[in-house]
This record gives sequence, C-alpha cells and structure tokens, in this order.
Amino acid sequence: RRLFAGGGVGDFGFVRGHAQRRAEQRFPLEVTLHAYRCGHRVLSQWLRVAVAATVPLTPGQRTAIVADFAIEYTNAISIIAASEYVARTRTLTEAEGDQRTELLNILVSGYDESDGRVARLLKRAGYLEQRQAYCIAVAQPANPSEMENPERARRIIDAIADTMSGTTIRTLAGVRNNVVTAVLSDRRRQSGWTAMQSN
Repeated sequence: RRLFAGGGVGDFGFVRGHAQRRAEQRFPLEVTLHAYRCGHRVLSQWLRVAVAATVPLTPGQRTAIVADFAIEYTNAISIIAASEYVARTRTLTEAEGDQRTELLNILVSGYDESDGRVARLLKRAGYLEQRQAYCIAVAQPANPSEMENPERARRIIDAIADTMSGTTIRTLAGVRNNVVTAVLSDRRRQSGWTAMQSN
C-alpha cells in the first residue's frame, strides 16, 4: 500500500532474505518464483480494496492501475529473488567445494590428531565415526593431458559417484595431483555373523 501510494521503493530486503534462506535450504528457485506469481492474484485483491477506499477513480481505472502495479511489483521481486538466490547458491557451492577439497586432502594425506580444527571438520563430516572402512581410488583418462580439461575431470568424478550410487558406500571425490581421487567409506559390520554380499 505504501508503494502504491507513491512511497519509496527501498531495497526489498525481505525478498533478499527470503531468497537466501530458500537457497540455503536448496528449495527450488522455480517453485519460489511460481509462488510469487500465485501471490500476484492475492496482491491484486488487497490493492483493489485499498484503492477503492482511498482513490477517487472509476472501477475500470482502479482495475487497470492495480493490474499494472501488481505486474511491476511481481516482476521486481522475482528479479531480486532470482539474483539473490543464484548469488547465494554460488557462494554455498564454492564453500562446499573448498570444504570437500580440504576433507579430501586431510583424509589422503593424514592429519595431526591434536589439531582441533581438523578434528571438528572431520567430525562434522562424519569421518571420525567408529567402525569405518576406507578405500582410496584414483582414476584418469588414458591420455593424462585430458585432466587439464575441468569438464573431463568432472565427468570422471560423476562416473565414480554414479557407480557407487546404488550402494551404502559414501564417496568423497575430487582432483588431486592431476588425477581424480576418491575416498570411499562405509560402516563395517558391528558384530556377529554377516551374510556374504556381492559388493
């Protein structure tokens, strides 16, 4: 109503905050934007009531003004939300990539058990749980120079992840020393007899 009455636009901080929270929850952007479009109808109804009470216009004029404003408003918040969502997703993805790389290096290279920061990182990621079995796998194309192509390396990482996707084996993979390196881990049996497994 304030905007419709000519008030200042402001920075739409509530839209930015909402988009950031949805990105952190990995809530689909398409669904968020669809919700904004659905809200367009409710917004128009609210505005029609507000305008009818305050602006001396004909019903047709009021409808046209409200429709134009609601479209502009929905477009503005959709653009802001999409921009903020993408920016937040990029930041989160970069942070996850950095953490994955750090975890991979720690697990492959070893670490000082007295380093509390490393211990917290490993514990948060679930790598200090008891009764874990580990395997390290490395892979590269027949032509090692192909590893210089990030997309080729990504396809190998994805292929390893796809291979393990139907199992309980956890995969942490990345490029290290110009080869795809994967740490594969799974919980060992707790005790007693375990039936033979194909894996």
